[in-house]
Amino acid sequence: MTATAVVAERPPRATVGWRDLIGVTWRQHRLMLVGTGVLVLAAIAAMLWVSANVEKDADLIGLPGLRQISDLGELLLAGVLGFSGLIAVFWAAPLLSKEYEQRTHLLVWSQDVSPLRWLAVKTTVLAVVAVAFSVALGVTASFMMHRILEAPAQYPPVFSLFRSPYFDDVALTQAAYALFGFALGLAVSAICRRTVTSMGVTLALFVGVRAVVERFVRPYFQTPVRETNPIGVDGPATSVMQPNSLSVASGNLDAAGNPIDFPRVCNTGSSVHTAQDYHACLRQNGVVSNYRDFQPADRLGFFQFAEFGVFVVLAAVLLLVGLRVVRRMSRV
Repeated sequence: MTATAVVAERPPRATVGWRDLIGVTWRQHRLMLVGTGVLVLAAIAAMLWVSANVEKDADLIGLPGLRQISDLGELLLAGVLGFSGLIAVFWAAPLLSKEYEQRTHLLVWSQDVSPLRWLAVKTTVLAVVAVAFSVALGVTASFMMHRILEAPAQYPPVFSLFRSPYFDDVALTQAAYALFGFALGLAVSAICRRTVTSMGVTLALFVGVRAVVERFVRPYFQTPVRETNPIGVDGPATSVMQPNSLSVASGNLDAAGNPIDFPRVCNTGSSVHTAQDYHACLRQNGVVSNYRDFQPADRLGFFQFAEFGVFVVLAAVLLLVGLRVVRRMSRV
């Protein structure tokens, strides 16, 4: 009589869980995540060092072009400004295009994981990490900027927190830029399906959208404050801009308060010899006052929050576009 050993078989798992998909995402992108994390930590350490030493006004020996510690701070701020572009071009743009080029998406989509679920997990994991990195950089950069502001002797005389990179390098806006860059790269990757093409298109669109918002949208989140003064009288429109305010427009006004072009004859006319002649010429040509439109410094927080909203909305639209393209391609 022989004894038979009975080995209980483990039941197969019915579905692939989020933990499995997160593990796959880590294995696929661990080098990219670790490498970027090292760069972020190095940048944070450098910004903290600048924050601790900016008041010493020390020369940076051995670093060409960087004469003072505050110069290194400016360079680091420029790096933080470009971080979301790195996320867009090197993280998101190749995300789907590589799968298409290597045909690995066919294997993934033939499993018991739907294409949308697979993409949702990868997108969530990578986007959360990208935003976390951006927030960490933004918090440190903001701390360094204010430390530099406390040392005016080391800082350039013209400084405005409304201008790039100072406006952009805070946690709130950095999070929005990273999310927008990731969503943009993902959508372009899903549409183009070629890695190099996706990276190039993503870079062009990312820079273009950021420039358009900064130049044509940001100054008008609220109606600018207008200061005027009569011709020939020193006043707000000819005075030095207040610190951290944003100049929007300036020019001349007629008697009805409407903007009017500058009469060039007042610069070239033979009868204009003195300041009084110049002012008389302006009045004869309809100019009675000049003006300056600007955004005061106390609106900075609102403007950063408004820009955060703009880029979050753009990111949501782009994510929907990317998911819809993937869903359509999975049915082909």
